[in-house]
Amino acid sequence: MQQELPLTPAITEYAQSISLRKGNVAGQVIFVLIFCSTLPAFLSFLSLFDHRLVGPVIAVMWVVFAGLGGGLLYLGLRFASLVSRDLGGGVYVRWTGPFTTRVVRDGRYSKALEVEAGGCRLEGALPLRLIPIGFNRGTVEYLPASKSMFEVRDEHDAVLWTRLVTTRDSRVPASPPPG
Repeated sequence: MQQELPLTPAITEYAQSISLRKGNVAGQVIFVLIFCSTLPAFLSFLSLFDHRLVGPVIAVMWVVFAGLGGGLLYLGLRFASLVSRDLGGGVYVRWTGPFTTRVVRDGRYSKALEVEAGGCRLEGALPLRLIPIGFNRGTVEYLPASKSMFEVRDEHDAVLWTRLVTTRDSRVPASPPPG
């Protein structure tokens, strides 16, 4: 069963912490420009320093690195726009019922669980020790546009994993940060 519920202050704070703020967009653009132009610029400088013309290899490198930078910017800004759409919509989704988990790579040397609930593959891999692999029953809460998961509960309503900041007086017990 899928429900759309209004955003709570804790969920809004979580969504704002992962979204790109206006100041961070400029920082991301500058980082990508520097990251993707340093090596081609250095090789172009060496080529000109040796009084050679910039060869086709360096020209191809500029094109490849510019494409890589454009791809990085697209992915970062697309995720930010999805999170902004979640905040603008003012709702989150609570899936109650069966969900599946499977092992995926999380980085180069580690593995984590991926959750699929209600036909949606959700962002945010969980540590392996939290939930059994395969079919499970419980509640999964996530933002609908970005598919960013922030809480998983078992069928007895016990919190298995959460990204929300919890305090002693909240209904959610504190859990260690994911990772």
